[in-house]
Amino acid sequence: MRRGRVVFDVQPGSSIGLPLADEDLTVGKSFAYCVERFGPRRALVFEGRSWTFDELAADVDQCARALIAAGVGKGTRVGVVLGTRPEFAALAYAIAMVGGVCVLISTFSTDEELDWIVRHSDTALLVTHSAVRSRPVARDFVSRHPAIVECERGMISDLALPYLRRVVVVANDDSALDPRLETWDTFLSAGNGIDPGLVPARNAEVAPGDDAILLYTSGSTSIPKAVLHAHRAPTIKGFRMADCIAIGEDDRVWSSFPVFWTAGWVTAIAAPLLVGACAVLQEFYEPHEALALIERERVTCVRQIIHDEMRLVAAHAEHPSDLSSVDVGVVTEALRSLTSVPAGITDLCGWGMTETFTNATMLPLDAPYELRLATMGRPVPGDRIRIRDRETGAEMAANELGEITVAGMTLMRGYYKADPALPTDAAGFLPTNDAGFMTPDGFLVFAGRLDRLIKTAGVNVSPVEIEERLLDWGRLGTCAVVGVPHPTLGSAVVLCAARRSADDVSVDEIRSYLQSNLSTYKVPKRVIFYDEAEFPLTVNSKIHIPVLREQLIARLLEDDIDADWKEQLRSEFGSGYRRSR
Repeated sequence: MRRGRVVFDVQPGSSIGLPLADEDLTVGKSFAYCVERFGPRRALVFEGRSWTFDELAADVDQCARALIAAGVGKGTRVGVVLGTRPEFAALAYAIAMVGGVCVLISTFSTDEELDWIVRHSDTALLVTHSAVRSRPVARDFVSRHPAIVECERGMISDLALPYLRRVVVVANDDSALDPRLETWDTFLSAGNGIDPGLVPARNAEVAPGDDAILLYTSGSTSIPKAVLHAHRAPTIKGFRMADCIAIGEDDRVWSSFPVFWTAGWVTAIAAPLLVGACAVLQEFYEPHEALALIERERVTCVRQIIHDEMRLVAAHAEHPSDLSSVDVGVVTEALRSLTSVPAGITDLCGWGMTETFTNATMLPLDAPYELRLATMGRPVPGDRIRIRDRETGAEMAANELGEITVAGMTLMRGYYKADPALPTDAAGFLPTNDAGFMTPDGFLVFAGRLDRLIKTAGVNVSPVEIEERLLDWGRLGTCAVVGVPHPTLGSAVVLCAARRSADDVSVDEIRSYLQSNLSTYKVPKRVIFYDEAEFPLTVNSKIHIPVLREQLIARLLEDDIDADWKEQLRSEFGSGYRRSR
């Protein structure tokens, strides 16, 4: 057990082992729990300034009264386009307390995507930065929707955005400000005339099953799915995450996850606050700034996706920093060597999705390393996992590969404006398009996306298994395994990999390592080296497999591969297949 880890005192009214009763599992009531328990302790750090829990509570209360003054009530959609900063935390908790719905909007959104989400979500109040990475988001929004400034104090009459009535701007770049738009300070001051007792009165009437958060998935589809969650899901997962990564009052937590992800909301904000830890905030991820922040604030817990973590390691090579305070949360061996993370400890092991508000299965940090390497843990209390045959719908026995389906207390309420809103199967479980199986002991083994499974020589191969073996090896950067049509194998297993340096690992070394750790048919037929920057990414910084596959096929068509293989690729994809998009 890590030093300082919090052990929850289970509330008698809790059915799943939490310090809040089932009827109190709301975002607002969980925040009140934090403040009551940890009031004078430091809650947030941002750009050299810190907030105690009591000070953050005062900001949340002021923001909540401003929301009431702006007409936000039960179910009102409030769009939020903010980075990881104190205003986000204050606003998110305030929306929850007054019964509104927080619409989390990616700061990576294009102009077209932002307009589409504001319209689709029925956002009534939009809170945005003046600039996102030097892009003047608010000013550009005004230029597209001039009706925003035609009425006093931002009251809008725009038929293209029929529910939007107000825009508020958090000034993070004075050069990008539009003086015609309402500022954050002006917005807050409007709450001064609201009875302070109205906020706790509203909070008391919010139920765990009420709508709380609406967020938009992004990936290979052109139109994102709108995932609507009730209060119960983010509240439960905040406690579960803190317990799984073993953080407590002595910890200082930093994450590069953006807060418009469920993982960002939980890891960067909810989990640390729920156990009295300090959340160290960085508005937008930049690795050199992150290194300085981790060193200065003596961060103990770091959470990143592997792509961001490798950027951090590269930045450290340019400008070394003292990362010895970090003792949990590291993914790669390269970063582990710079920290105090014990050998054999990896980052959080678990499986989940936006629809389950992060992980539906987890392994505790102190689980045996072999178990962490092989499985994604057991379902957390409140979630249920079932493996089904995708064609028949029948439940699969232990160790039989099938589609992962999920149900339980943290499953989304549904896809907003979709029919059916909650597309569950006959057993009441949500199909996920993820492949896996359950061990006889009830642990989930994840085998990748069903549409990524590679059938080579009649046998299914999981790209994830190969990628995780290479990650554990630690001698390569980003890796992605892709299936490519092949004349005799059906599909060939091909590895796309980034070297750490020009003279680093060879193809023979890679194949030799995999041959000693995997069945022969799982060893890639071809290895193609990429630069880190060449990997196409989604806006969520995940490898965009469909685009990578297109690029890979173009590379193979130019490469020295078997004539029959090249002829098949030409016949299926054409000799002019594009190298990039």
